Amino acid sequence: PSRSYSTTTARVGFVQLDECTENDMEIISDLYSTATTGEKLAERSLALLKMLGSGSIDNPCHVDDGHLGANVDLLEHGLQTATRAFRDGQEDEVVVAALLHDIGELLSPSNHGEFAASLLRPFVSPKVSWMLQHHEVFQMYYYNHKMNPPGDRNIREVYKGTEDGKSTCAGVTVPGESYQFTVDFCEKYDQKSFDPNYSSMDIKEFEPLVTRVFSRDAYWHTPNHPKKGAVTG
Repeated sequence: PSRSYSTTTARVGFVQLDECTENDMEIISDLYSTATTGEKLAERSLALLKMLGSGSIDNPCHVDDGHLGANVDLLEHGLQTATRAFRDGQEDEVVVAALLHDIGELLSPSNHGEFAASLLRPFVSPKVSWMLQHHEVFQMYYYNHKMNPPGDRNIREVYKGTEDGKSTCAGVTVPGESYQFTVDFCEKYDQKSFDPNYSSMDIKEFEPLVTRVFSRDAYWHTPNHPKKGAVTG
């Protein structure tokens, strides 16, 4: 049975990891589990999402301009995208992916899809994490040909067929429908969600869904994933 440790007083004896003992790792594993419950992971992720909204009394920690020229800020864009997916009857994991898909846009602007994919990959199906990883390229279909100079709006086609192979991490099989799933996600939810007059659900309404997804066993889809037992380092 797990022991009960104080998060403020429990400390291990090592100063470098190769000195750890079984007792040290028992302490770390127990406290790690306590600090990374689904509820706490959801709370931290939603706090990061809220930072992408406009400033208010309820949202004092925000970026200077989450609109980036659009008619809605990045928080509203996430809420709107998730609301559309929810109202379309999508599963929890797709709704949560829609909510958090741009969470890294101002932290890793040229690779923000991978940011969201990495955050959710242990908890969502490979098809959904593949969509998150590549969605910003699929979004270029709607604007790349309108850039100066014009770009290839069909650049997403470089990924056709690649989703049928094995991923580079532990041989996770990515379903063959991932490409079309990403096309549909962008068409039906993402590219439509810049409407200041759309009635989005409140972020609190998504909290139970986010908690449920983050409460799944990590890498439930790949039982022998090498990261499944990682607790520190």
